[in-house]
Amino acid sequence: MTRYSASPQSELSIAMTLQSVTQFSPSSRTVTRLPVVHQVAGVFTLTALTAIAAQIHLPVPGTPVPMTLQTAVVPLAAIILGGGLGAVSMALYLTVALLGAPVMAHGHAGPQFVFGATGGYLFGYILAQPLIARVLGTNANARKISIHRLIAAIAVGYVTIFTLGVLWLMLRMNLSFSNAIAQGLTPFLVGDLIKAAIVLMIAQAALPWAVRSGLR
Repeated sequence: MTRYSASPQSELSIAMTLQSVTQFSPSSRTVTRLPVVHQVAGVFTLTALTAIAAQIHLPVPGTPVPMTLQTAVVPLAAIILGGGLGAVSMALYLTVALLGAPVMAHGHAGPQFVFGATGGYLFGYILAQPLIARVLGTNANARKISIHRLIAAIAVGYVTIFTLGVLWLMLRMNLSFSNAIAQGLTPFLVGDLIKAAIVLMIAQAALPWAVRSGLR
């Protein structure tokens, strides 16, 4: 019986063929696409949660700024999705509002409300995303992100939102700086400290899950 002996060239050709089959197998493509699917779903989910949180609101006497649950959702967008996708989710929320969907507090929508007295807070939602993510760090290993870093990241998010919100309110409503603080910051301090504590607890559980799901 004649034994067939493969040449080195044949062995190399077979190895390359097997590698190509592995790379382009359906299961390989599924694994590659899975994080993208999760990211797209994450963006739409955080956009929807921001819209829902806007409907849970309380009017605050003496100020055009309502108290909503949005400031509990906005930091979570950056923590779960990262700065880039978090900003996309908030930009999508504002786009939907601009197009007339009643996703703002009191069911408001349209340019007159997006660019109204509370516009600074809304655009602060977008600006806060990369800043929160920057403080949080780009480390994909959630176990290395300390609670102190999480607290700092959440604090930076709130400072960004309220800074832009108060300055916008001052210019848009022609207020003095002290009146803008009185209307745009002081009434919300206690409530947002409580919301920040809730965000911290959720973030500690959500961040490892986000990393495992490929969202970050």
